[in-house]
Amino acid sequence: MRVFKSSYRDNHGVTHKTKSFYIELRDHRRIIRRLPAFTDKNQSLALGRTIQELVSNRLSGEGLTPALARWLENQSDSTKATLGRWGLIEQTKLTGSKSLREHIADWVESLRAKGVTRARVRVAAYRLNRVAAKAAYWTQLTPELLRTFLKELLETENASALTHNGYVQLIRQFCQWMVREGRAAQSPALSLPMLNAKTDRRHVRRAFSVQELRTLLAATSTGPERYGMSGNERAVMYRLATETGLRAGEIRCLTRQCFKLDDAPPVIELAAEFTKNRQYAVIELRPDTAAMLKEFLADKLPMAAAFNMPPRWNIIDILKADLKAAAIPYADDQGRVLDFHSLRHTCGAWLAASGAHPKVIQSIMRHSTITLTMDTYGHRLMEQESQALAKLPDLSLPPENQSLRATGTHDVSILGQGENNAPACEEKSRRSTWRSGMDFPRIRTNLDGQKAAKGDIHKTRMDGEESIDSIGDSVKAAEGTRTLDLSFTKASLYQLSYGGIM
Repeated sequence: MRVFKSSYRDNHGVTHKTKSFYIELRDHRRIIRRLPAFTDKNQSLALGRTIQELVSNRLSGEGLTPALARWLENQSDSTKATLGRWGLIEQTKLTGSKSLREHIADWVESLRAKGVTRARVRVAAYRLNRVAAKAAYWTQLTPELLRTFLKELLETENASALTHNGYVQLIRQFCQWMVREGRAAQSPALSLPMLNAKTDRRHVRRAFSVQELRTLLAATSTGPERYGMSGNERAVMYRLATETGLRAGEIRCLTRQCFKLDDAPPVIELAAEFTKNRQYAVIELRPDTAAMLKEFLADKLPMAAAFNMPPRWNIIDILKADLKAAAIPYADDQGRVLDFHSLRHTCGAWLAASGAHPKVIQSIMRHSTITLTMDTYGHRLMEQESQALAKLPDLSLPPENQSLRATGTHDVSILGQGENNAPACEEKSRRSTWRSGMDFPRIRTNLDGQKAAKGDIHKTRMDGEESIDSIGDSVKAAEGTRTLDLSFTKASLYQLSYGGIM
């Protein structure tokens, strides 16, 4: 590497030195490169050493270190373009030379390549482009700017905490992708806070009760045509959504050949491209529902749509009209609503109320975690709450006449024992005293059956040969020829005390 000032001649033939220094070095292809630097020689030398480090990384095939990535972000667009033209950095890592919208477009394409649904990609692009309206380039996307944007979202647009968190998650995903792709050194969204969405819920769903859903199906089946769907077709759709937990978008993608109604058991096969989690699903049907669907789909071709569903927003209008015809309020007194997705909530709630195992409910609902199953769809139905409350003790009844001993044990009359059973009660009291760890009086015992008075332990002849020295000690032979260990346990002492020896 060489750092120098270049010479040139003016129009009058006078030689001059350039004000800035130049850096000359060989790149990874052994080509001599020259780059203008600074007016200060030390700064120019530092720049040359950094570029040499880029050359070394390129030769070794390693990626940019965090220090090099941070340095590259702070360089001018012309410097980055020159390094990219030399091949020292990849064109995709020229962060400063691309606008933020261009980076967002690249990220959106990566989402499409991963198979993310068009609806989610559309929402992600819309929200991130709103952020890009505040910052034209990545270097302008600072934590302060992001916090200001989110604050305006809450105050100016009155967005909910759930919407706020959705923006934060998208911004974090995009920033992490930038770091992962080597386009940025670090994410500016790490310090963005998440709000508690449970304290600011704007659209709270509830589950149908059994009576409500039966009323809805009965009123809908005989109702008029709405948006190209007959009343019977809507009733079949509502019942299918409730019993299977299928989403509206998944039902819209069903064709006649998805229904395997002659199998045992009858099932619905849903391709991975139509499910929310992009996984192939097999959904079992009830036999009576399968018979109803077989009659309903009898005149449809294999590739024909199972239901003639209108666009998404018209589905909401259809259900609201059917609820009104069935005299069922769309929102209750607590503000909870009954929309189409409430049918899926009803499936999860009824499964939970039936006592099904949580893992079975998770499998039927096709959830990735059991937490989502129980927190979101474990609704407590009003009938279930009434049954649970009915099992509580009735505190309005007067107390029963009961007497307790001073020791806390029940009296004989409470135990249902008469006075004739006093010895048995005394026996039980002694057992309780022994188990409670209270001191038990030591009793000297003559093995011939004669009771000995309390006091110091003494020796008693036994069978003319052996003597007991003490309770719990060894029994030694009189002549000292042999020793018998009679280390008493609680059980053996209990037998000695209550087994008739005493």
